Amino acid sequence: AGKSGEKQKTWVKKRPINHLYYIGIGFSDKNIEGDFREVAQQNALKDLASQIKISIASTEIHKMIEKNDQISDSYESYMQAAVQAELEGYELMDTWESKKQYWMYFRLSKEKYAEIRRKNIQKAITLALDF
Repeated sequence: AGKSGEKQKTWVKKRPINHLYYIGIGFSDKNIEGDFREVAQQNALKDLASQIKISIASTEIHKMIEKNDQISDSYESYMQAAVQAELEGYELMDTWESKKQYWMYFRLSKEKYAEIRRKNIQKAITLALDF
């Protein structure tokens, strides 16, 4: 983890690219009301969720276009909420802070996320069949 005054980390300046992981980077100004660490974490996790949402959206929208040529806004907003609710298995890679800002860097294995998602879908199917 970075300390105040430590040289700025590479990932703060330039977003890392790793095809095996979704990346989430967020920061907060330190002079806000409340916990700046919590705000930085929320921002990083929103960034991470947006990476997943884009990946899922391209797959799902492609499937929907093949089926009926219509895409609804409600589906998109539902998907975004579902992605944020499902966000688990991520890991904190690093933090960095200056006198004015606090940064956090999370990542989530794409393979691990796919496995978690498969398990959640299977659990939902099992519950539905029980009813």
